[in-house]
Amino acid sequence: LFATHARPLAPDLTATAGARLDATWRADGFRRETVRATGAAVLDETYADRDDQAFSPSLGLAWRATDTLTARAAAYAAYRTPTLNE
Repeated sequence: LFATHARPLAPDLTATAGARLDATWRADGFRRETVRATGAAVLDETYADRDDQAFSPSLGLAWRATDTLTARAAAYAAYRTPTLNE
């Protein structure tokens, strides 16, 4: 879920505020490694089911210096889904 809002502060300056909500879930995770030549198991791991929710806010400013140049600055928090090994 993502929402953003932009508000002009002056003719050449715009402020933005945003929010993002991520939800992930993983179930029945496993990792199995075998030796191709023999079929022998090298690794057999199972992972617990888990779910995550994360809120990521953002704020920004955009300054239109000229008709062809806009400078932007932003501050935000971000979420990254963990890999299976994490």
